[in-house]
Amino acid sequence: MTRWFLSSPDKLAFSWDFPVTTRISDTIQSMKLAEIHRAVDEGLMVHWQNKGYEVVCFSNARQYLIRCHATGHCIGLTQADGLTLNGREDDFFIGESSLRSSLG
Repeated sequence: MTRWFLSSPDKLAFSWDFPVTTRISDTIQSMKLAEIHRAVDEGLMVHWQNKGYEVVCFSNARQYLIRCHATGHCIGLTQADGLTLNGREDDFFIGESSLRSSLG
């Protein structure tokens, strides 16, 4: 399980295999593909652009998708190459509710 800790009042540090420190207001912002995969695999809610879109994984196929809550429609997290995100890294973030549950 990923361990989360506050390194200062406005920063959250992740204890993953690689160091990441990101300024937060109400969410963790700007995530790389590996960070997105890891967070989703650990049960955190990763959003794209706003809380109406969530990254989900179908575990049997290891297929990561961006799902729209309003319509249920999905697009792939990445383009066909499996590496290029369908969106900017700055568009992905972990919702605050996920942070609170993993911190508490």
